[in-house]
Amino acid sequence: MFSIRLPKDIEDSLLLCSKELDTPKSKLVADALLVYLEDLKDYIKAKKILAKNEPTISHEELKREFGL
Repeated sequence: MFSIRLPKDIEDSLLLCSKELDTPKSKLVADALLVYLEDLKDYIKAKKILAKNEPTISHEELKREFGL
């Protein structure tokens, strides 16, 4: 069990989405939090890799390398 206080505007948006989708607020919050935490873990992993100061290439260079 976990409880949080939300600002009124976020609570109102959550309630609206919950009603429109006929989905419990708790499921919407859990789903959103899961996506956020997955992104955050990716960010942390990338930050650790970049801290090693190993050579990197740009997105454009990577696309060229793979012929995209």
